[in-house]
Amino acid sequence: PEELYKEALSAAQDIQDEEYRIKVLIALAANLPEELYKEALSAAQDIQGSSDRAKVLSALAANLPEELYKEALSAAQDIQDESDRANALIALATNLPQELYKEALSAAQAIQDERNRADALIALATNLPEELYKKALSAAQAIQFEFYRAYVLIALAANLPEELYKEALSAAQAIQDESNRADILSALAANLPEELYKEALSAALAIRYESDRVKVLNPLIPQSVTFPTSQQFTIWQEILYQGAQRNRPEFLSDLTTLVPLIDSLGGKAAGIGIAKSIQQIAKWWR
Repeated sequence: PEELYKEALSAAQDIQDEEYRIKVLIALAANLPEELYKEALSAAQDIQGSSDRAKVLSALAANLPEELYKEALSAAQDIQDESDRANALIALATNLPQELYKEALSAAQAIQDERNRADALIALATNLPEELYKKALSAAQAIQFEFYRAYVLIALAANLPEELYKEALSAAQAIQDESNRADILSALAANLPEELYKEALSAALAIRYESDRVKVLNPLIPQSVTFPTSQQFTIWQEILYQGAQRNRPEFLSDLTTLVPLIDSLGGKAAGIGIAKSIQQIAKWWR
């Protein structure tokens, strides 16, 4: 089979019609013997159309030998069309060796179109080395369009080093769209350092739209029960104060997220007492 693949690859390279040559190269890429990838990569680099070159590079990236990733990354950076370049970087990011992430991150930052840049940054965030998170976070904050900035911040939040949480939290609070802001805060809440809890809670309570606010409170509240009782009580007071500024349906919606905190502070009796009070008030307003 190996000899047949070598012959097939040579035959593919001899095809004059680029469209057909590309189709054959992509088909061969799925099961190509490892020792033929260098030749196939050269064949990909010879393709004139940037979109087609990106497609072949992407097909090869799935099983590319590690020693060829640097050459493939250079080939991706040489693609003039930004959308095609981003697609090639995204394909390479899946198995990119750690030592090439710095170069790949710089390549992503060099993309002018913010959507394509964001897509490339999101792909790289999956396995980003810890020492590059600060650079990636700065790249995210440099994106002007909030929607794309938000989704890069969400991708980075999954494995963000602790020392960068304060900066990421500030970046989240700078997002004007509440739904996008809530998504980032919710992602950050999973591993939030204790010293930033109060700031994150204030940011959550400042969200006006009910479902977005609850989206952030849901991961934040369970974390509060690990704090000392005095701190839990302060959190309870803050939430009650903010809740008093809302209408009853919104406050009740927030209250459902507080069950772990209520149980921690007052046990089962507190939960029953609150439930009875809610029922009593509901009767008054019928």
